[in-house]
Amino acid sequence: MNSMFFKVLRKSFCKNSCSIISHFLLAVFIFQTAAVFSDETTNEPSAISGSSTTVEPSVTPAADTEESGVKQERVAKKNLFVDTTFAVGAGLLSNTVLFLGTRYIAGAHFAQVTPSTIAKNLKFSSWEFEIWDRFNANQLGHPYQGALYFSAARANGFSFYPSILFNTLGSFSWETILESVTPSINDLIQTTVGGAAMGEMLHRLFLEMIASRSTAIRVGGNLLNSTEGLTRLIRGRHPNETIMPGALYRLDLSAGLGWTHGVFDHRHFPRHEWRFSKSVAGRPQLGVRADIVYGDPFEQSSFVPYDQFDLIFDFAIMLPLAYRVNIISDGYLLSTTPVHSAQDRMSLGLTLHLDAFGVTGDPRDNHGTTEIDFSNNSLAFTVKYQRVLSAAAKFEAKAHIGWTFFGVSFFYSGNPAGTEHGDGIFTDYGMGVHLKTFLSFDHSRFGRFDAAILLYNTTSIFNHSRMPSGTLFFGLLDLAYSYPLSNRVSLGLGYTLTGDTRYYRHSRDKANHFGAGRIFLKVTY
Repeated sequence: MNSMFFKVLRKSFCKNSCSIISHFLLAVFIFQTAAVFSDETTNEPSAISGSSTTVEPSVTPAADTEESGVKQERVAKKNLFVDTTFAVGAGLLSNTVLFLGTRYIAGAHFAQVTPSTIAKNLKFSSWEFEIWDRFNANQLGHPYQGALYFSAARANGFSFYPSILFNTLGSFSWETILESVTPSINDLIQTTVGGAAMGEMLHRLFLEMIASRSTAIRVGGNLLNSTEGLTRLIRGRHPNETIMPGALYRLDLSAGLGWTHGVFDHRHFPRHEWRFSKSVAGRPQLGVRADIVYGDPFEQSSFVPYDQFDLIFDFAIMLPLAYRVNIISDGYLLSTTPVHSAQDRMSLGLTLHLDAFGVTGDPRDNHGTTEIDFSNNSLAFTVKYQRVLSAAAKFEAKAHIGWTFFGVSFFYSGNPAGTEHGDGIFTDYGMGVHLKTFLSFDHSRFGRFDAAILLYNTTSIFNHSRMPSGTLFFGLLDLAYSYPLSNRVSLGLGYTLTGDTRYYRHSRDKANHFGAGRIFLKVTY
């Protein structure tokens, strides 16, 4: 029994945890040199504001620096060849560290590469959409992996759109050279597009964190974004870097306890699938959450991608060994401010979205699927509006209606073994529409109420014997009230309900929902 337990744990690290472990090893080097950043950086932290995040670069003359007695941050020399070499090199280093971890620490089967596997994977005909893989590896791990490629390019002076090319290169080299299994088109898409969205957010948060007076926050920034931290350590700040710290509009950090409930349609599931759901519903949970608003969301007129973005990271552990994760984000690609007055402010524009939702009772991700899961890559038309009701009260609304160009979920077919579509776990790739609405009422004395309603509908891209296809409806409702205990600290109650309904041809229909109530303590910056 014990040997089986350790075997399961070892396999679970193959493609899920090794990404985190391997990049942590890379970040340790930066952690040990945090003092260097402390001495060299001169960016002073500023109060949270909605001021413009992009300014013209300036360099203080050496004479003025010496007279003032203030050390200036090292500035790299601008050279396209050197910039490209460092950007590609940082991505390859990230791939190498991950590969060494998966092959020699975890012993992953997909890391056993040979010249023959490389030759096979370099053929265009070898590429395909995966029928099966773990949700947390594909929909969480690959965007983060892409974010490291992207951040390396941003740190070396490349702007948003050119940096996406480095995502593509990093993902292509990983899929063809450093994995022995068939290259995945879906991994390339998720790493490239999802990595760009996550990478730009991490890039800007990194700049905020390394400008902090706190050593712990600066070190945390380098651990979070290791390739950019390593680049800045070696080269210094690139002269093309025009984003200055001080653009964080609002940051809420909360932690709390709760209780879960859920209904999972396991009428046609094997017993091992049903067993995992029992560790999800009706269990206590311990959760943490970060709500980040970067840039003023109600006053934005910019063609610079992600001068303003919203990011929610919500993670909870249900004992024993179950977890829930929600990542919700949107960033303006271009925006304008048609309404601006003392009482009313409104921005609108085109936004890029990266969302991922997962609830599972199995640390190994149910051999490829979760109880409830969905990821969304989309473009949307966005409106963000604020109404000042009084000196103490304000109302805010944010609405997104858009096109999901790459939605992914996993499901269990429930078909009899040996039939055409078989008994097993499949990946559903879809396109569709979504509507995301966020409402809040904030009163300095009576507290803050937040409500979010997210609705997605996708239809399968593929319709052939290897992948049952159909329609997915996915939704999330999140309600929260927090009462202020002080200017920054508040105590709150919240409830989150997640659910999906699936109608598939050649497969069993499925409907699940999962809810969690919580009591939390929140700190606002």
